[in-house]
Amino acid sequence: MKSKWIAILLVTSVALNLLLVGFVVGKRAMPEAGTDPTRVYPRWARTLPEPRRDALRPVVRAHMQAIRPSLRELRLLHRNLRAAIVADPFDATALDDALRALREQDGKVQVVSHNSFIDFVAKLTPAEREQLARDVGRGRPHKGDRHEPRPGFRTNETR
Repeated sequence: MKSKWIAILLVTSVALNLLLVGFVVGKRAMPEAGTDPTRVYPRWARTLPEPRRDALRPVVRAHMQAIRPSLRELRLLHRNLRAAIVADPFDATALDDALRALREQDGKVQVVSHNSFIDFVAKLTPAEREQLARDVGRGRPHKGDRHEPRPGFRTNETR
């Protein structure tokens, strides 16, 4: 039973790791994002008029500065996790410790992020908050929701 939980936690950790790598790669692929934080947080802020974006930019920059140390710590903990996974001889306790530390840091990152989000939302007008509420949870469709494959996607019929 314990190995089942370790496997679940490992898969979760790998998913988080891939998410973090995707974030870093995406950020580097969009150099303009570094100059205007409202282009990446939140996505709908790109549609705000430029004066509103100017007014909100300091709040978003403060968020990015506040979360940076926590993200650095997460990267370190992911390195520790990878080291525990490949250690020979394997030490289940070390892996458990690495996963526990990762969970704790992830919780800290969420607290910082949520507090920054509260500060950001507090600066919005009622109409902007209404738009945000409509956009929350709207992301890319889930796999089962796609009606057409992505360009270049190979289906069983095309193999």
